[in-house]
Amino acid sequence: MSTDDADSLLDRFPEPDLDVEAPDAYALLAGVFTLHLGAEMSYAREPSIIWGIASMYVFATALVLIGSGVSTVDVRRWGRPLSGAAFLAIMSALGVIYLMIHGSPINTDALDFVNTAAGTLLSGQSPYIVSMHSGGEFPTPMVGGGHVNQYSYPIGSAVVAAPFVAIAEDGSRIAVLLFTFLAGVVLIGSAPHELAPLALFSLLVGDFITWGVSDLTDPLWVAPLLAAIYFWPWSRVGRDSLRWSAVLFGIAMAMKQQPWFCAPFLMLWVWHERGRWTAARYVGTVAGTFGLIHLPVFVLAPEAAVVGLLTNLYGPSGTLVHLGVGLSALTLSGAFPIAKGAHTLLMALVGIGSVVAYWTYFDRLRWLAWLAWAPLLFFNYRSLANYFIVCAPIAVMLLNGRLGRETEVSTSA
Repeated sequence: MSTDDADSLLDRFPEPDLDVEAPDAYALLAGVFTLHLGAEMSYAREPSIIWGIASMYVFATALVLIGSGVSTVDVRRWGRPLSGAAFLAIMSALGVIYLMIHGSPINTDALDFVNTAAGTLLSGQSPYIVSMHSGGEFPTPMVGGGHVNQYSYPIGSAVVAAPFVAIAEDGSRIAVLLFTFLAGVVLIGSAPHELAPLALFSLLVGDFITWGVSDLTDPLWVAPLLAAIYFWPWSRVGRDSLRWSAVLFGIAMAMKQQPWFCAPFLMLWVWHERGRWTAARYVGTVAGTFGLIHLPVFVLAPEAAVVGLLTNLYGPSGTLVHLGVGLSALTLSGAFPIAKGAHTLLMALVGIGSVVAYWTYFDRLRWLAWLAWAPLLFFNYRSLANYFIVCAPIAVMLLNGRLGRETEVSTSA
């Protein structure tokens, strides 16, 4: 191409005036994923004015987000209200979907067992001594045949679901939807404007935001974990309260086992920054919160409660089958079967190595304490996809915590 031709092209196509920066890209991604969710919602349409309005709301906010991303709208100034409006649109649509599926069977044994356990608590019994049978499509099989039929989660999920189960036969779905809403409020509400669209995007990854109507339970522990990060003293967002952070983390631990893996790393963080006595008080507050929530079941059936709490860590009689997207995928594919003992050994080695590396390189690794289950469960013989999808909103909350106030100040200066 000659120099004259190059000059001619530059005259016809001058430098673009569209300055695409990270916040614009975040808004665009959030809009695209909101479109995806709206398309999924369209498959469930019915002759209802409520459904029609919800669908319009979702697609309208998706288009606004996309328009903000590709135009010169200042996402650094309007990111939080734009993302908040889209989030409310999605939650309203999920509310409509819940009304449409209300009364239908719960399809996962995880949420079905939470629902049953909540009803058992309301009757004054311990869920850990009751045999449970899921009528859904996704029971958990065991190697020796049959399916898991015992409640094997901390009791917190059943406790928060109990008031809703008292008024609706599938009240656990309502509980998950409520905690999804709370997670979004904490995540988007605490984000700087320029990171708010990224926060919304993280809730849409893997359809996390729809888990309340998809019969998965993880928002029940993700919401209090996000709130614990909000109060974490070393976070740049939220309030500085180690006590409230410990209480909320104890609640998260009382919902599901994944946060348990974070506990030693968070204790080391507090010890490193404020000394061993403050770390001891932190551990005491977390343990006290966890114990208080479990006190009724410890009183009703202490041995059964301990067995139920630890079941998912060592497997019930008959043991669970290999299942997951981590190292267990090699066994599932038949390409390279791995014995469960090898998985346990690898988890132990990774766990010990992680603790040593965390203390040695604390300044670089400190924020990874809140995601500690991910590398460990990657090597477990059960490494389900939802174990890792939940990393998306938590990672963005951690980014908020690291950069929040600094980013807000720098963009408003």
